[in-house]
Amino acid sequence: LLFDKIDFRVNYHVAVNRLVIDQSLEQFKLMDCPSFLSYRVVRPLLDGTETNFYYLATGGPFTFRKDITVPLHEGYTVTFVALQIAFFMGFKNVFLIGMDHNYTARGQANDVQFMQNDDPNHFDPTYFRKKNWQLPDLAGSELSYHMARFFYNKEGRQIYDATVGGKLNIFPKIKYEEALKVAKLEC
Repeated sequence: LLFDKIDFRVNYHVAVNRLVIDQSLEQFKLMDCPSFLSYRVVRPLLDGTETNFYYLATGGPFTFRKDITVPLHEGYTVTFVALQIAFFMGFKNVFLIGMDHNYTARGQANDVQFMQNDDPNHFDPTYFRKKNWQLPDLAGSELSYHMARFFYNKEGRQIYDATVGGKLNIFPKIKYEEALKVAKLEC
């Protein structure tokens, strides 16, 4: 949703939520980077033309996996899966950008709701506009983030939160501009 507004491009893309994959698979096929998708979710949608998808087995025990060739637990958030992939790929430092960790929706965690109007919870108002979406499980997500932080720190690695004004308070904060400088030095 941002690619027509900014020059920044991603090197990898991750999606595990059934609703997100159902509603966005055609856009994922157009991306110029590898996508890591939950095989459990995407399998019924495959038409045999995907060449840039890597399929993750999901639904494993609730733990942080250093090896993504075994089933991963989704940890209540795609970010947890992305952190496991980054760990497996050998990243020493990971910078989270856009982790608001703040939602206006009300209801039970994981309930599916229809977003009739603009989406106030994501970076673009059309993100889930006129679509079903699943309410976040913030407590479950935080448990997953603590687990990821533990495994990264145990190996001498670090996860930083470079979100401007974000509400997540689990990872060390770093200014966005500083994160970009550090990332460039490591490349």
